[in-house]
Amino acid sequence: YIQQHKKLSATAADTSISLNCRDILLNRTFMTNTLAFFSFGYFVFFAITWFPGYLAKTYQLKLQEIGLLLIAPWATASLFILIGGFLSDWIWKQTESLRFARSYLIGMSQLLSALSLVPLLFLQDLNWVLFFLSLGTGFAFLPNASF
Repeated sequence: YIQQHKKLSATAADTSISLNCRDILLNRTFMTNTLAFFSFGYFVFFAITWFPGYLAKTYQLKLQEIGLLLIAPWATASLFILIGGFLSDWIWKQTESLRFARSYLIGMSQLLSALSLVPLLFLQDLNWVLFFLSLGTGFAFLPNASF
């Protein structure tokens, strides 16, 4: 029933999808999304393992203090996940382009995440460090809905 009533555009009807493993693995979109998701996973692992040790060694904080301080980056990540979903849908509605709404949003978010962590090389104030850790974590999680 669905197939009978489905309206296909000329381009959608003319395109064929190859299920050849080589074609799938060499597909540029597939490879780009795989790299982006790997980067996201790497950041999550980095955040979970590095943030506590960094704060403990650099600022001589106790585990309970670190736990309380690390609420900020993960709360920011939770908020940015929601914002990212709405932003991605809004971009899609405005541009009607999944590439802009998904792929470009993912790329820009990951770039902003990396740039947010650069100030950590130069800052000593714990408040600013937490701000940029939170910002970097938030931008890393922003495109989660797009994945």
